[in-house]
Amino acid sequence: MTIKHKFKNAANTYNFFKLKTKKIKQKEAEKVDWKKKFIPKFTIFDISISGILLAMHIIVMIFAKWTILRVVPIELEFIFYVLYGLILGPFKGMFLAIIGDTLTLLLTGSIGTWFWLYAIIPPLIALFSGYFIIWFNKSINFRRYAILPILLVSYAIILTVFFLRVNPDLTVNVSKTKQIPALLMLMFLGIYGLFLLISLALMFYFARTKKSNKMINYLLVFSLIAIVIIIFRWILGPVAYIEWFNYIRKSKPNAKLKTYGVDYLIVMYPIILKTAITLPIYVAVLAPIFRVLLILKEKFNSKSLAKMKY
Repeated sequence: MTIKHKFKNAANTYNFFKLKTKKIKQKEAEKVDWKKKFIPKFTIFDISISGILLAMHIIVMIFAKWTILRVVPIELEFIFYVLYGLILGPFKGMFLAIIGDTLTLLLTGSIGTWFWLYAIIPPLIALFSGYFIIWFNKSINFRRYAILPILLVSYAIILTVFFLRVNPDLTVNVSKTKQIPALLMLMFLGIYGLFLLISLALMFYFARTKKSNKMINYLLVFSLIAIVIIIFRWILGPVAYIEWFNYIRKSKPNAKLKTYGVDYLIVMYPIILKTAITLPIYVAVLAPIFRVLLILKEKFNSKSLAKMKY
């Protein structure tokens, strides 16, 4: 074998091991990327804000459990599930939603009411909220063509159900035992409609100017809350209730169980009517809190924070 062939074989061997090493490094990098993508890694800010939000979540739910708020048809926990996803992202938010939901059930003595369908709703809300803010910020078409029809259809459905369910004595049933004046419901529908008009104005403004503005956070919160309520309250809410009701009653002899064909709409109508009350409250509470937390997150992530002296 000539020296030329020896050098050629050595070069081929070197290239072979170089290519092999490169492939191994690529696989290791892919594993690292996969872990970063799917396994939540909490930063100092994430841990701090998680502790604050969890504490607020527990305090609010205990307060609501033992005060007059327990008879008010407002699911305050929804605000925190949405916040977990918006601030911490889809996967970390989902993880925190599970912890928050479990802790509040334990500390309020409601763990006996745990049911798997109700248990999966909090992490799903956080997961959806985390991805929603990504879609909202990245796609103008998503804001323009997806959100607008959903908001208009939701308002039309609430108005339709309201006029169909008004009693002769001008009251509206929001549950089997609770009624509210139709005039009060109209007031909340008016507030909902005002929020919708503001959202439409903002949407058309940003479509024309393509400028960012602080008010876009309002549009984000309003549209997110509306879609979350439609998916997880209007659609999944009756499903969870019917399944839970049948799970509790099926062990009793001659128990009358609920069916989707008969009871789904009966359960859904009051939930839809409650939306006119809860949605404006959710937006009024969530929008300023989200704005403050967003500012804190931006300051923490900025380089100027490292230069601050304590």
